[in-house]
Amino acid sequence: MAWADTCCAAPWRHWRACKHHRNDATHNFRHAKHRKSGGEGRLMPQSKHRRRTPSRAEEPPLKITIALLCDDVRRESNGKELLIGVYGNRIILPSFPMALNLTVWMRALFRRPGPAKIEVRVIDDRGQAILPTITAEVLSPPEIKDESTIILGAAPFQLHGPARIAYQWRPPDGEWKEIVGIKVEQGGPEKIGKEINVPSSTVSAQPSSQSPAGAQR
Repeated sequence: MAWADTCCAAPWRHWRACKHHRNDATHNFRHAKHRKSGGEGRLMPQSKHRRRTPSRAEEPPLKITIALLCDDVRRESNGKELLIGVYGNRIILPSFPMALNLTVWMRALFRRPGPAKIEVRVIDDRGQAILPTITAEVLSPPEIKDESTIILGAAPFQLHGPARIAYQWRPPDGEWKEIVGIKVEQGGPEKIGKEINVPSSTVSAQPSSQSPAGAQR
């Protein structure tokens, strides 16, 4: 029996028996043999699957750091942005079909100065498009280290049943990434009341001189 045949038939047995192969620096080879009758075995270098690091030009032009779904966003004269009707875990509607008109407020960190083209779409949990893909141009802030606000203006669409909707973005010909998603469910006043009564936490930044109630010293 040829050496290569033995090696391919029982590779671990050969590994234990072949001391020089075990200690050789060229161990990173795999054994292969010809399928044809009478073929001889040969050594082939093992393929190395190294993940190529993308260049800076291939990286997405921006990184979204936070995103909120709301009814509307207004900008005050002092530069502050007023978010109206910010949604939490879900949207509860009395019936379907129903038209929705939502706005996405988000903050983004740009990797390169200047304008950047992005594509945005809205899909449901089956991957079906709710709104067609749009192409927009967003501007980086004067200081590239600063974050910038991007507002996806309200675009009405209609839902025909309960679903999870997701806003996604990508650079042209890039991979889709989720901006924000939310469940849309059907329910009456009782379900809306439960959603309203979901516990929320408010933390005060005011330092307290008193110890919390029940704290052990």
